[in-house]
Amino acid sequence: QVICNSKFSALSISKKYDVDPIVIHPGTDTKFFIPSEKNFDEKPIMLMANMKTPRADFFLKSIPKLIKKREDFKIWIVGSDKEYRKDLEKLVNKLGINHLTTFFGIVSDSELHELYSKAMVLIHLQKLHPFGLIFIESMSSGTPVIGCKPGATEEIISDGETGFLINENDSTKLIEYVEKILDDPNGSVLMGTKGRERVQKNFELSLQFEKIRKVIQSHIKSKKSISDLWIVYNMLFKNKKMNNRELMSQISILVKNYFENSSYNFESGKTKIPLAVPTYNHEEVIETIDSLLRTMVTMGSKVK
Repeated sequence: QVICNSKFSALSISKKYDVDPIVIHPGTDTKFFIPSEKNFDEKPIMLMANMKTPRADFFLKSIPKLIKKREDFKIWIVGSDKEYRKDLEKLVNKLGINHLTTFFGIVSDSELHELYSKAMVLIHLQKLHPFGLIFIESMSSGTPVIGCKPGATEEIISDGETGFLINENDSTKLIEYVEKILDDPNGSVLMGTKGRERVQKNFELSLQFEKIRKVIQSHIKSKKSISDLWIVYNMLFKNKKMNNRELMSQISILVKNYFENSSYNFESGKTKIPLAVPTYNHEEVIETIDSLLRTMVTMGSKVK
């Protein structure tokens, strides 16, 4: 079974590989990314510059259309790709907007949340975006977003309600929507509130983990041998990004107990699927692995 992170991704995968994927959107921790008081004095416009794909430079190149009318805002550039940052700094100098711009570089999760929540709007202009955690983190923090279409952005952003969607190179609409937000700070707060509600309903981390758990549980129950269960174990729990060390240790010990008389090699963390697997109570193994999946779901908000 193929799982995709968006309908947009699923469509591409299905066309190329002739499969019918399940769509489970990534989630975010709405208990961590929470709204706080907006910075109405500076009216910050937040851009991401950890790589080129968010196209912070596209917004900066559109700035002359805006500063001809007003300078009642600040530009916050967050994240740092060294070469790209140099390019952006040169662009900022060329445009003469140093007094409006702050480069924050690499920030901690807590600092990122604070920036999200205080900004008036987040602009992230990646083309053909397969999803976009940045959008749901910002929305969860109570900040409206502007993204490009087509892409999975159309599944995340409710256009005109939680943010705005523009065509990839439409600088006119981009500046129009930025001005709309700057002109109506309270409207920005309302959009942010609706954005958070949308994330809580559709992209809450624990809800997405639960969906994954059910898919894997269904896959486990469709298998008829312990070796198949071991394959599922490897697929899920070898992904250290989804589990902390303590949980990984507990799982390894438990599985080792199940297969200690088989030809598995646990030395140096390496395992091999044996040609002959001893017979165990299939339902007991299913119940045990399902219990571990539930533990993962419960711990989901703590996993980074």
